[in-house]
Amino acid sequence: TRALGPSLAVALRVAPWVCIALGSVLRVLWPLDFEWKDDEKWMFERALRIADGSTPWPWIGMPSGAGLQNPGASVWPFAMFAHFARDPTSMTFIVMLLNVLALWGLALWVHTTWARENRERGLWGVALFAVSPLPVLFARKIWAQDLLPVLLVPWLWAHTLRKRFWAAFAWG
Repeated sequence: TRALGPSLAVALRVAPWVCIALGSVLRVLWPLDFEWKDDEKWMFERALRIADGSTPWPWIGMPSGAGLQNPGASVWPFAMFAHFARDPTSMTFIVMLLNVLALWGLALWVHTTWARENRERGLWGVALFAVSPLPVLFARKIWAQDLLPVLLVPWLWAHTLRKRFWAAFAWG
């Protein structure tokens, strides 16, 4: 990139960060634009009942389309959100914000822990993920799968720092 000139080289270094910022904005833009189908309704209603104490914390979660039962832990985060997010819009907004947090955490992980010669490629990967339409769409659903990115980032950091006891424990 240095052979292209200093201003173009700077632009190419900044461009992935701009895409990540744009992807962050896209994830929280129009918070009322979210799906409200059977899956989201099921998750929201169960979460509210658990938060209100009318339903115990479940061991089994929402049934999948194939008829398999998801683990109860898939409902637990939403039950925690339901203590202060009493409507679907608020709960969806929490998911949106967590996805933005995961996006920046992933970018920081790449920027901080990857070898210098691979960093630019990794940041471009995060940037492309940030502005891709499907990840933006799925970052605004009341689904357990939408919380995976925010769980993935600490796991990746723990893997990177696995020579330390606490990180190896977290990674495992």
